[in-house]
Amino acid sequence: MWRGGLHMRYCKTIIVVIISFLMSVVAGSCLQELGPDAAPVKAVVLCKNIDEKTQEPRDITNTFSVNDTVYCSLKLIDEAPLTLIKARWIYVRGEMPDWPETAFGEEPHFANYLLKYLSFSFRPFHSSDTGKLVHYKGDYIVKIIIADTPKVSLPFKVQ
Repeated sequence: MWRGGLHMRYCKTIIVVIISFLMSVVAGSCLQELGPDAAPVKAVVLCKNIDEKTQEPRDITNTFSVNDTVYCSLKLIDEAPLTLIKARWIYVRGEMPDWPETAFGEEPHFANYLLKYLSFSFRPFHSSDTGKLVHYKGDYIVKIIIADTPKVSLPFKVQ
């Protein structure tokens, strides 16, 4: 019995370690930490939700459903200078083969010293086929442009 209990404890520890590792891999693939040349942005992350007051990311992921709003949350440096930052949402490939590398829009915001986070959103659009709000399934990229210079691209998938 003692031996069985030890074995079970060992198995539980292994499972916890594996789950922790997998969660760090998923979070790591969604998070892009930036160097000082990308000031005023410290890090960029994709997520399904943001805190309405603080704009902090919630539900970090790089895989979304056709009905999800995709958020790109930027963590800013302390006392960020007034800077124009844009998010360019690009469809790369997927169920719409006639639209490779198509930009779906560019969203500008200003970073400033009052903000800790800045977020951009890519919302589903009205489909003439279904009459519903959806994204097309496929691979996408969001490009973050700081002061008219592309700084980072984060890939994501809509399934």
